[in-house]
Amino acid sequence: MTPTPVFLLSMPRGGSTWLQRLIGCHDEIATLNEPWFLLPLIYMRRRRGISSEYWQDTCGKALGELFGRLDDGEAVFDAAVRAFAGRVHEAATPNGERYFLDKTPRYALVAEDIVRIFPDAKLIFLWRNPLSVLSSMLELSGDRWLVPRFDIDLLEGWPRLVDLARKLGDRALCVRYEDLVRDRDAVLERIFGHLGLDFDPAMLDPARSGLAPGLMGDSKSNAMQSLDDGIRLTGWRQRLRGPLRRRWSKRYLAALGAERLAFMGYDAGDLDLTSLQPCFRPREWLGDLACRGYAHAFHGLHLEYPLRRFAKRLSGRERGRQFGMI
Repeated sequence: MTPTPVFLLSMPRGGSTWLQRLIGCHDEIATLNEPWFLLPLIYMRRRRGISSEYWQDTCGKALGELFGRLDDGEAVFDAAVRAFAGRVHEAATPNGERYFLDKTPRYALVAEDIVRIFPDAKLIFLWRNPLSVLSSMLELSGDRWLVPRFDIDLLEGWPRLVDLARKLGDRALCVRYEDLVRDRDAVLERIFGHLGLDFDPAMLDPARSGLAPGLMGDSKSNAMQSLDDGIRLTGWRQRLRGPLRRRWSKRYLAALGAERLAFMGYDAGDLDLTSLQPCFRPREWLGDLACRGYAHAFHGLHLEYPLRRFAKRLSGRERGRQFGMI
């Protein structure tokens, strides 16, 4: 039997791996570390946003023409993707679980397509204070200002998710990371109620979540229970005290807009950094300035990864990988 898909939609660094582990403890829910496989399937028809040796721009044109010549070509494509996903979900639920939970943060870029392709899917949106997400991204980058690496998430993915959730209304369940931290069981009861399942706090055993150590997901999510609530909820204020960070954060919140923030359950006034004593440690803000210039020069021109690959070729690592030596 094909399980019903459940999509947990959130930003990277939004606490989704922790929530995924908690939801995956239920006997009727199977899950795996960030599948990602829907992204290339949906992107195959797009002419932008993907790079390939076979020229994706031409491929997008060809597929657009192909499905345009078929009777109800859009429905044909959606049905094909749905069938492929269904087969994967079946293989991922060997014990006949009722649901398969897919948590892939970059699905924010294809969320509208997912809603269209999977009309019976259950949708859970996880919000987190945008500045707390930004702070976590900086922590992931070694506290360096490499925010442009996450531009696609912060500037495109997040507004898309919020606007989609507003449009879906009651079909989507929205929960906040902060509420999960403060009253975990109450939030989980809402989630399982949305799925038509019973909730018992005794079932929350990380060993039953279906997640194994691997490349994808947050490897530190198991430690979330031991972190101080104050650090999880207010630590961003200390990390964003630098002048460049404060200025960027203010502009970003303005770009998101008060309406989107209010829909997620946040007050723009509570996220204002101007009341904090600014931090003018030269090493920090000079480092931010250097990283910002580096990101604009290389990442903005999409040269960062080609340069890394060229460096690997010079060192022989790329050639070794091609022959299975690395």
